Amino acid sequence: MSTSPELKSVAQNVNDSIRTNETSLTHLEEQIDALTDALVSVNSDPIEMQAVYEEERAKLLQEVSQKNKLLNQTLEELKDSEQLHQKEIEMLHERSRLEKDSLVDQLRTSQAELMEYYSRIDLMECETERLEWELSRADEKYKRQNENLIDQNNALMHALQDEQNKSRDVIEDLER
Repeated sequence: MSTSPELKSVAQNVNDSIRTNETSLTHLEEQIDALTDALVSVNSDPIEMQAVYEEERAKLLQEVSQKNKLLNQTLEELKDSEQLHQKEIEMLHERSRLEKDSLVDQLRTSQAELMEYYSRIDLMECETERLEWELSRADEKYKRQNENLIDQNNALMHALQDEQNKSRDVIEDLER
């Protein structure tokens, strides 16, 4: 589980505060001991001084304990918050993965459709080439037939002209 830098920093600050409070408590205990020793040395009543010492020590321990409880509570809240953030991050990663998978599927579908279109285009180009070849053959065939018909027509026209000439000659011969 990864931890955000902000949460780590706050947790470190809480731990540092706990250590500082513990150090302060130790320092205060040392000061109380020193004051107790100083009071005892000036002929104060040691039993009374011990009672004051114990009372002050208990107050300080209770104060440090309350601060530690607050710090521990804050630390637990930070841990809970970190867990929530981690769950949110995991959900975002999962949603991102699902969206990526969906986009990959869409891309694959698009690629398949594109390949199908290219295949259709190739088939159409082949069919177009075949039809152009057939058209070219038919065009050549019709040109040859047309030339043959023109030749036949010209031959018939010459034959008709010859017949007309013969008919004219016969008519002229008959008229004479």
